[in-house]
Amino acid sequence: VTELNSHVHEKAMDMSTDELEAALDRLSRIVKTLEADAGFWVGPSGEKIRVVSGAGHIFSNREAISVLTVMVCAAQNEGRLVVPVAAPQAVEELAKAAGLTVQRTRSDGYSLVDAARNRQVRFVASMDDRFGFPKFQPNFDGLFATAKIMELTVRAELSLDQAFATLPRNHYHHLELSCPWESKGGLMRRMSEYAIGKRGSLIDGVRIDTEQGWVLVLPDQHRPIAHIYVEATEENGANGLLELYRGKVSGWLAELADVDRC
Repeated sequence: VTELNSHVHEKAMDMSTDELEAALDRLSRIVKTLEADAGFWVGPSGEKIRVVSGAGHIFSNREAISVLTVMVCAAQNEGRLVVPVAAPQAVEELAKAAGLTVQRTRSDGYSLVDAARNRQVRFVASMDDRFGFPKFQPNFDGLFATAKIMELTVRAELSLDQAFATLPRNHYHHLELSCPWESKGGLMRRMSEYAIGKRGSLIDGVRIDTEQGWVLVLPDQHRPIAHIYVEATEENGANGLLELYRGKVSGWLAELADVDRC
């Protein structure tokens, strides 16, 4: 174990995006130089972690959820996984093949932790780099998650890079559009009306399943933006869905703005 910058800054604030990217790049290069098995960045709160493979690959949150699902499914033969509605479809595919089930919830921490209290839950993940293993405690703990991930690599007999290589290569996009606070309710009403008669869910935002893939429109809880998540097996399908719903959401927001001005 090699610790980097592990001293405490009592007045430190959260890192900016540029600072985090620079820190992860340094971590990636150090992992490769030391020929380490993995690298972990633990956030100031102690809850968030970012994972780097032995080959130096910096996993995105989406990739980390899928890789850890591979590990959990290889080490467990029963149980449940808890993930947000926006998590990649690979979670269902991997869990089904291993005999586990998946419960999708709202993306906020309270909903995820509440669902994780069930004794059957083996793994819970958020869309903001927080991971939990409820058999120990139904909360997010960066240091425990780090130790558990290393344990899983042994139990599953897979390195992080090997687990990553087994993932289905779906195409996943995430887009953020400016959305005034006063327009969020109207946007969800328009999206809900559009979803009538279509397959999908209203667990968190509005998700629609199509033959090409799925799309989720979700207002942000803390910022004046709306998220559009898209996933499809083919790149053209993912790009087409993204552009289709970018146009729809932008059009609805423009209509709502005109109404507000009137």
